[in-house]
Amino acid sequence: ASSSAIMAAVSAAHAVASGWSGSNAKPKIKSKATRRGISEAAPEASSEELGEPWGRGGARWVWAHDGTRPNGWIVFCQGGLLQTKWMEGSWQPLEQDPACILVTFNDVEHLLRLDASLRFRLILKRRLENGMSIIKDIQDLGLQPTLRRFSTAIPTVGWASETAGKR
Repeated sequence: ASSSAIMAAVSAAHAVASGWSGSNAKPKIKSKATRRGISEAAPEASSEELGEPWGRGGARWVWAHDGTRPNGWIVFCQGGLLQTKWMEGSWQPLEQDPACILVTFNDVEHLLRLDASLRFRLILKRRLENGMSIIKDIQDLGLQPTLRRFSTAIPTVGWASETAGKR
């Protein structure tokens, strides 16, 4: 792809991340979110359910909003449920790129990309408006091949941790 095509795709992705609404897709939220997280223990997702490469890291992950200091955690639960330090949400893999997974909580979608060292980086973030999902926008804009190329100013990262979210 030419550099102008990539720049157009990146610009479109930034528009998506800032709330551009070019689709009617709704995210798959499996349960009602609460401010305090999931009240009853939900079973953790298996490595098979998470798929490769996410399954190698397991269900529990540290969240570092500033890129270095852990300030939260996420736990992938069965059936697409997500537990976080902040509230419950949902998760789903991105079919076009198995290294990407979409987590949604607090009405915000977070597209995470896992690298070979089993660390994820937040590559796109978008507040849900009118039920429109970033997944559909990515499909409509044809961004699948460019997901690997995103260099982003979003510092959020995370890594696998067996103790993340345990009390």
